[in-house]
Amino acid sequence: MDSEERRTEERGPTEAALRLFAGPGEMRARCRALDWPATLLGPVEHWPPHLRTAVDLLLSGGFAMALHYGPQAVQIYNDAYVRFMGVRHPEALGRPLFSSFPERRVALEPVHARVWAGETVVARDEQLAIRHEGELVDCALTSAYSPVRDEEGLVAGVLVAVLETTPGASADTTRGDSATRF
Repeated sequence: MDSEERRTEERGPTEAALRLFAGPGEMRARCRALDWPATLLGPVEHWPPHLRTAVDLLLSGGFAMALHYGPQAVQIYNDAYVRFMGVRHPEALGRPLFSSFPERRVALEPVHARVWAGETVVARDEQLAIRHEGELVDCALTSAYSPVRDEEGLVAGVLVAVLETTPGASADTTRGDSATRF
């Protein structure tokens, strides 16, 4: 039993968390189990509407997405994004981005600064090595970093949508999706 599960047993998820994180999937379950009051985001029932909407959107999304919310870039991500978290999953959920990925600070701080200024930034075919199931895997990713705005129109976070562009990855995924549909 990890520390997140222990915390949930002690307090249990709130009604607001049960509503927001309802449904299937690993990350919805992890979000229900996380002790949000112990994070920088605080209790789910105190989250502003734009944060709840952004989280619901990304958890429902079919593409890999993450939210880096607030000045500390607190991370929430969906099932499809888990692969890109590597060995930092699940501990990164609800934690600041650069405490989980200190080595990415130099590359991502300028991107975040541009997004906080209101710009959408697209990084095409970034090369990234991810440790997954004990192996270091080289990936090419195209990532879109977009502003998440609050009710007053001010930037409150960064929504990251990722598409793997490693040669063969798209064809394999498309083939698998087509086989599932037909």
